[in-house]
Amino acid sequence: MAHRSFKVLSSLAAIVSIVLSLSGSPVVAAEKTVSVGRALVVVPEIDGFSDLTSTPAGAERASVFVEKNARLMAFLTQPPNNRNYFIVKTPRDLEETVLTKEQFRQFTDGFRASRANMKSAGDFANQQIKEKHREIEQATGRKFDEARFSAPVLVAEGRNDDVSFGFTVASKLSGEVGGNKGAVVMLMCTHAVLVQGKMVIVQMHSPRLSDTDDARVGAECRQYIDRLITANTAP
Repeated sequence: MAHRSFKVLSSLAAIVSIVLSLSGSPVVAAEKTVSVGRALVVVPEIDGFSDLTSTPAGAERASVFVEKNARLMAFLTQPPNNRNYFIVKTPRDLEETVLTKEQFRQFTDGFRASRANMKSAGDFANQQIKEKHREIEQATGRKFDEARFSAPVLVAEGRNDDVSFGFTVASKLSGEVGGNKGAVVMLMCTHAVLVQGKMVIVQMHSPRLSDTDDARVGAECRQYIDRLITANTAP
């Protein structure tokens, strides 16, 4: 069974594509290290992106969009509209665990199996939106109603090896924000990554605005995953 933090649509952050900015003064992202158990995990920066978690206020607001059983490590957004963003997080119940490659494979086997039931992943995301409705409104300062994901559709495979597994899906997100109804097809690239014996989950979110966006999201997501692994591999 897939770990809850590894659900295809587990993050609520796609709402950001409608409400746009979470923070009025984000800080330009820089490479940082984050303690996960006894490990110091390096989280690479992305050129041109800001990290909402660099300020206490930004971290508090961004954490609303991450499930409670995961700890937010970074929330990287691309100004000025923040439509493209990366979430880096780790499951709280695995923070003190040092995973072997075999154990990591067992977790990702559950994620592989979850692809057979994409509708369940969409239902899970919609339940999260319902449960966190009030928190999201408070965090964004916007009133929204009827936000809902369609069942996701597999777009592309990602890495599939001993230290990473993931793929990209597309899902239509519709809703009403501030009295205005709208819809956007969100591309979501999700990967589980094993670094320093820790499971790190990376999710890239971006709206599909052109025919080239599917390939772009896959390439940018893969590039970041590769950098994360390299940054945490001893020379």
